[in-house]
Amino acid sequence: MVDFLGLVEEAVKFHGHICPGLLIGVKMGVAALNLLGVSRASDEELYAVVENDNCSVDGLQVVAGVTFGKGNLSFRDYGKMAATFYLRSRKIALRLVFKPESFEKIENMDLREAMREQNPELKMAKFAKIAERFGDLPDDEVFNISIVDMAEPQMAEIRKSVKCESCGEMTMETKTVVKNGKLLCIPCSSGVNYYRVK
Repeated sequence: MVDFLGLVEEAVKFHGHICPGLLIGVKMGVAALNLLGVSRASDEELYAVVENDNCSVDGLQVVAGVTFGKGNLSFRDYGKMAATFYLRSRKIALRLVFKPESFEKIENMDLREAMREQNPELKMAKFAKIAERFGDLPDDEVFNISIVDMAEPQMAEIRKSVKCESCGEMTMETKTVVKNGKLLCIPCSSGVNYYRVK
């Protein structure tokens, strides 16, 4: 039997706070592992594609062991509360999509009261009650579950780093551009960056 509340508490430590999205991510991770008959990934045996970048992804990472750093998690910015899990050993992919009506079930579990709570300890206690009930819902009541076709994801590779000939920063070789005969990082080659040096 899965200790759903224990997994939620672990996810809270990673994520920083308790919220509905985190509960959904934990539930999605548990459901995927159960449906595939596996435990948390220690390496790249399980791969996931998430379709949003919200709180749910943190819960899913903690439970399923899929992470960007390990190379077994990728992101598609579709804005959907959905994820596909690919199990390499069986070459099978399952896609789970959160059912909107499930949110009504969560809201009926005193969610609004828990969200308004300002005291962190009381908030966690209120969410713990919701988590216990939410964790007990059958997976097919919470998610639309489909077996899908998906190309087998490439295994993560350690790439060689080279020095950008403009800024001097080490850059993954596969992310460099040759421009005017110089090997440049993407920001230096395009002149566009998300930060500005002061």
